[in-house]
Amino acid sequence: MIAYDKIPEKYIKLFFEKIDKSQECWLWTASTTDDGYGKYTVRLGKESRTFRSTRLSFFLNYGYIDDTLLVCHTCDNPLCVNPKHLFLGTVKENNMDCITKGRQRHAKWENKSTLLKNDDVIEIKKLIKSGVSQIDIAKMFNVGKNCIWFIANGITWKGIE
Repeated sequence: MIAYDKIPEKYIKLFFEKIDKSQECWLWTASTTDDGYGKYTVRLGKESRTFRSTRLSFFLNYGYIDDTLLVCHTCDNPLCVNPKHLFLGTVKENNMDCITKGRQRHAKWENKSTLLKNDDVIEIKKLIKSGVSQIDIAKMFNVGKNCIWFIANGITWKGIE
């Protein structure tokens, strides 16, 4: 597997070409994960590795990243790769950051691992029934397509109609 420190210079140059630095948040303009974070794949012969753009940006600017730590945002923008907006934290620290910034809901019937509210889920279920594609719904609510699939298939948010 390709390690951060083994990425050839040409891939590093290409990485930085995929960043829009016209704003305070440097926005990743290439491929993204289902949950809206940037991703970048490096291929060397038969080997390839996909990196989160935030982790790669952090590594290229600051160096070593302990595998047990997350790269978190001060700006809360999943596409931002500005190293000044990135910091390392544990899962617990990232969750606490989420809670203190009011990005995590704690209502009785709401799923605590998402930004969706009950009213959002009701609207999502109406959109699904009306034939709107799950990918389009995911974009509307700024969530991953898997989140919508789980709602559509009754795996999550079962008590909300």
